[in-house]
Amino acid sequence: MEMNSTSLAASSGDGVGEELPWYTTHSLLVSLMACGLTVFTMLIAFLHIRYHLRHYHEPVVQRHTIRIILMVPLYALMSCVSLFTYRTIVSFIATMLRDVYEAYTLYNFLALLLCLLGGPNVLVSKWKGSAHPASAPTTPGGKSADPAMPSSS
Repeated sequence: MEMNSTSLAASSGDGVGEELPWYTTHSLLVSLMACGLTVFTMLIAFLHIRYHLRHYHEPVVQRHTIRIILMVPLYALMSCVSLFTYRTIVSFIATMLRDVYEAYTLYNFLALLLCLLGGPNVLVSKWKGSAHPASAPTTPGGKSADPAMPSSS
C-alpha cells in the first residue's frame, strides 16, 4: 500500500481505507504553529477583557461583552485540543464544550442587543408604534431623496 502526505490510510482496524484529515498527515511543525497562534489569540482576547474590567463603567453591557469575547480564547483552545486528540473522547468533550459555549455566546449577544435597545418592553412598544408606513429617506439638507415625496421642511 502506497502512502503519501495527502492520503494516509488509517491504521486502526475500524477505519481501514478511510482517509485521515489533512492536519493529521502534515508535520508537527504546522500543529505547533497553530498552537502558537492560539496562544497569541488568547493573549489578545485576555488583554481586551482586562481593558473592559479596568474601565468597568457600564456593568450590564460590559458583562455581556466580556462573555462574548471569552468565546475567542475558548474556541481557539478547544480547537487546538481537538487537533492533537483526534478521534478520542477528549476531542469529543472539547467539541461539545465548544458548541455549548457557542450557544451561550449567542444568548449573550441577544441579551446585549436587548440591553442596548432598551429592553424587551421598549422594543415591543417600538414595534407596535411603527404600524404606520415609514417616511421617505432624506438627504443631509432635509430634502426628500424621493422626488415623488414632499420634503419634511
